[in-house]
Amino acid sequence: MSQPFESGSLGALDLTTSGETRVITRTDESLLRQMTENLDKTLLSVLACRTAEEFGKVRKEIWETYFRARRALGDTINLVIPKKFIESVRCATLERISEDLERSRTVLFGEEIAQQFEFTMWTVNRIQAVVREIEKAGNPVTGIWTAGCMRISASIRRGGNFIMTAS
Repeated sequence: MSQPFESGSLGALDLTTSGETRVITRTDESLLRQMTENLDKTLLSVLACRTAEEFGKVRKEIWETYFRARRALGDTINLVIPKKFIESVRCATLERISEDLERSRTVLFGEEIAQQFEFTMWTVNRIQAVVREIEKAGNPVTGIWTAGCMRISASIRRGGNFIMTAS
């Protein structure tokens, strides 16, 4: 069975399908491709700089626009692509990045950076697992949630230790 997507180096994503099932409409796909191309052009304009001074100037010019565009792309993806598909792409992309790292860990990065990356990937996966558990639990009662957050925040500001307990 062919994959409905291909994730490339560093998580590049191609939303074309094998013809079996379309995940999104062609117009949605076209919109996402256009948004992605604009982000790529923005990043490449910074990477094309030849000096640190030029880099700083271009980065300052595009910084806010880049993050707004990145946020818009993320929001658009969440609106037009089913959640389960996004999760499968995320998992496949992380797996591919890990494989790429394993193949080139000593050549490109060195052992210390590779180990830091592995720990970061483990942390990201743990955070995602916690997010899924929170989503399964449903919406917390707002008053209790807010009060708990304020209590934790106040404790941390006073330099206190926070120990999570079940209520």
